Amino acid sequence: MVLAAGKPGIFRRRRTRSTGWIGIDIGAGAVKLAQVEFRSNRWVLARTALVPWPEPGPLTVESVANGQLAGLVREALRECGDFRGRDAACLFSPTATELVTLEVPAAAEPELYDLICQELSAHREGSSEDLAFDYWEAHPSMTTSESGAVAMHVVGVRRELVEQSATELDAGRLTCRGVDGAPFTLARALLLTDAPPADAEPVGVLDWGHSSALLAVVSGGQPVFSRALRTCGCAGLMKAVETALSLSSPEARHLLATCGVSESVDSRTDRQDLPEFVAELLRGPIDEMLGELHKTLAFLKHQSPALAPWRIWLTGGGATVRNMDRSLAAGLGLAVRNWRAPQSGNFDGLSGQLPVELFANAAALSLGGLDP
Repeated sequence: MVLAAGKPGIFRRRRTRSTGWIGIDIGAGAVKLAQVEFRSNRWVLARTALVPWPEPGPLTVESVANGQLAGLVREALRECGDFRGRDAACLFSPTATELVTLEVPAAAEPELYDLICQELSAHREGSSEDLAFDYWEAHPSMTTSESGAVAMHVVGVRRELVEQSATELDAGRLTCRGVDGAPFTLARALLLTDAPPADAEPVGVLDWGHSSALLAVVSGGQPVFSRALRTCGCAGLMKAVETALSLSSPEARHLLATCGVSESVDSRTDRQDLPEFVAELLRGPIDEMLGELHKTLAFLKHQSPALAPWRIWLTGGGATVRNMDRSLAAGLGLAVRNWRAPQSGNFDGLSGQLPVELFANAAALSLGGLDP
């Protein structure tokens, strides 16, 4: 099994299916399922389910094996009870994903593949043979070496983790048809919004997950830049509130979703809409995220000004914190907006109780099963 680059051209294909695959986002904190349907001349989010890991943490072969992932998938299918079909596509948490940009001599296939394998082996522990990966050409401005070289983005997951997860999905009564990379699913997720970006304009997508975050810049429907922010998981927000206020995880999650953060984390800003002590608790994790985003955006403006995003869409657990989009916008001086997809008319029950922002990747995965 190899990573399948999820090209957004699927939106221009002939509509021979009205229901997508079951998209499975295997995160570090939870397993999230979503399925989309084509209704009233557009794709809508039809059903979702989420089951947390008993012990959240990095994804490994050991953490998914022996029925552990299969059990969570079966529980998620029972929770919703309305998923259609058994074909699925999956995605792994950034904690289990390798994302690099390599420079190699310009070449045609299959020589290009061999050159990338050589560079991967030189830049990581172990051979490239133990990695299931895909690659695509970067913007010319990302090339820094001598003439004749090209920059290539590479996204991969350890092959044994992919194979074990496929076995687990089979035990969970699903058939894994492919594994996608987060830069492509985030690019595709933008096309599900009510205001998809114009082809040429670069926009950012910040997937603020449990243990880490991923920033992707999308232009022309394709990911043109990606960076993993591995120390900026939204679990830090939860932990700060849980520890200081002696709250359970559900209580902390409810507080962040209903009370949230002030629109600015600057100490000079009025915090009338949030108790000051809660704002102070959240200051550290938010400042860390802002610091990483500022560094990344400064790099893009210097190295590739044409790729600097004018807007950032926010997804993942961080997007479920009330006013987080406004807080980041104030800190960045940039438009930030929560990702949301239109929902079907019968989107209720457990699906209706789950924040839509958690399912950007899973919804985009669901689109992978469209016929050409």
